[in-house]
Amino acid sequence: MKGGLQFEWWRGDGADVPEEHKPELIAEALRRASSMINDGYISGELHCEIEDVNYRGHWEFK
Repeated sequence: MKGGLQFEWWRGDGADVPEEHKPELIAEALRRASSMINDGYISGELHCEIEDVNYRGHWEFK
């Protein structure tokens, strides 16, 4: 059996995610997914702002 958490982030302007923002985005995805999984969800949207850059994303627990 396999399972796991998958998530993806992107910038609203379509630019690449800078390396220095990736650790914070990973942490935010884990926090948000964990909270929603505890509420019974298996997927959801992600939103985060770092240094005035807006990010959106999606997570899924399989």
